[in-house]
Amino acid sequence: MSSANINSVWADLMVEELYRCGVTCVVLSPGSRCTPLTAAFAGHPFIDNVKHFDERGAAFFALGHARATGEPTALLCTSGTAVANNYPAVIEASIDNLPLIVLSADRPPELRDTGANQTIRQVGIYADYPRWHHDFPCPSADIDPRYVLTTIDQAVYRATRMPSGPVHLNTPFREPLAPLPDGSVHVAYFEPLKGWQNSQSPFTIYEQSDALLSDSQIADVVKRLNTTERGALAVGRLEREVDISAARELADTLKWPVIADIMSGLRLTDSKCLNRPFALRSKTMNETLTSPRLDTVLHLGGQITAKETSQWLANRPPARYLRVADSPARLDPGHEISDRYEMRVSDFCRQILPSLSPLPESSFEHQRAWFEHALRCDGSEISVPSGPPDEIAVAVLLSRHLPPDAALFLASSMPIRRMDTNALTGCGVIRVGANRGASGIDGTIASAAGYAAGLNKHVVLLIGDTAALHDLNSLALVAKLPTPVTIIIVNNDGGGIFEQLPISRFPELCEEYFVMPHGLYFEDAAGMFGLPYHRINTNEELVDALRLLPDTEMSRIVEIVIDRSFTNPPLKKKVERRQHPALRRKR
Repeated sequence: MSSANINSVWADLMVEELYRCGVTCVVLSPGSRCTPLTAAFAGHPFIDNVKHFDERGAAFFALGHARATGEPTALLCTSGTAVANNYPAVIEASIDNLPLIVLSADRPPELRDTGANQTIRQVGIYADYPRWHHDFPCPSADIDPRYVLTTIDQAVYRATRMPSGPVHLNTPFREPLAPLPDGSVHVAYFEPLKGWQNSQSPFTIYEQSDALLSDSQIADVVKRLNTTERGALAVGRLEREVDISAARELADTLKWPVIADIMSGLRLTDSKCLNRPFALRSKTMNETLTSPRLDTVLHLGGQITAKETSQWLANRPPARYLRVADSPARLDPGHEISDRYEMRVSDFCRQILPSLSPLPESSFEHQRAWFEHALRCDGSEISVPSGPPDEIAVAVLLSRHLPPDAALFLASSMPIRRMDTNALTGCGVIRVGANRGASGIDGTIASAAGYAAGLNKHVVLLIGDTAALHDLNSLALVAKLPTPVTIIIVNNDGGGIFEQLPISRFPELCEEYFVMPHGLYFEDAAGMFGLPYHRINTNEELVDALRLLPDTEMSRIVEIVIDRSFTNPPLKKKVERRQHPALRRKR
């Protein structure tokens, strides 16, 4: 531990205690005011550091890493507007319960509100999105060094306890910022730390206790599930493999129809009980399941992506709707939930599985109809026509040719919807990531890069052209990764999703102000960052490119050029030719 000056001492204490609390990765951006912490992270032998010049991309990389590992990831930036660039990732981490330790360097408090350069109001800048925030004083030899350690211990605990999420530590520093000796720290200052220095544990150890069902709650849940004649299991986003395995075991035991979200870890497997959302659009399926209504819906994990599922449940609410999620948030946009259990999915399943003896499958008439329809909708025999690709063909072919040892990351807007609706089962992919907390398009490439680094495996990113343009800087992160990221960009020249919204009834307004065509391709961007590039114009070329994925050893960009008029022909035919008044005035 450096004793050059008090700034260096405090920075080293913070970084070492972060490591002892389980932080093994930090993402840093350059800046002067964060020099003490940057030097401390750079000198720590056991914390991996990722360096990126763009604070927004750095924040989303940290977010992706935390999503992949489930462990706290540190993020460091300098003072001023750099701190604001973290905000979108902080929001996403908060809503999606991802442990992020945000360290923002700051000017000393006497410079606040004075007009001093690069000095903004950083305290509380993230509003109520952090699980906890703390404004450190400037380092001082008059303050007990144990204060630094216990503050870090509290921060990591608040970030990782249920519901996990971001914490914000604002760290002001006075000069000197570099580790220059100034004689301000004496040996006596370290006296309270002797026991800590001779150990490898955090100063304060927080013993977390898992939330579990009581005996009476177990009895109530088991009785409900065992006596249900018409039930359905909904499985939303699950991040941890232990939760995915537990949900699969519960599905196999209950033998209920299962609605599995694309982020559940179950949607892309080969289980016959898993269904694609468009099966719920079927007249046969709805007639089978509408009358009488379902007795019980058991919902595990996060929200369901498909609108069809939420609408289907809203139109025929079950007698009991049980929801299991490790968050106190309401998570009930349709106001349908009757029973909430705030706990990990794996703990819930582990407690009830030994006592489950549900009604025999033969008693479920709706189960038989569900299975028969799901098999007809399985899509395993779907043949993709030759010629130019469309978004449905991309989803089908990608799910058919995904490498078995890869992970998938899906951008918001159309990519996640297409994969959720049209992807085939049987590819065996377990881990599927996406930023669906706030469902923004910011930082998607950076998030996928962090996801790959956290999983330490090949990640295939499916992203639209607008989201890719939004995060081009993060190609620098991808180019430096030792683990490959294959970026599949579906380029339909703008925000094609708006052609499926009511604004499409005003074609010129929709095209100019919402779709916003850009006329750009990504070959030059790939070249700028030294990434191999392959442009796809036909389904046959796409199949050839996807077959190479298992042997991919370096990151690359695969661009699929989509003709929007070909992708959404039914919508085009329904468009009413109306002109918005603003466009008339322009003419």
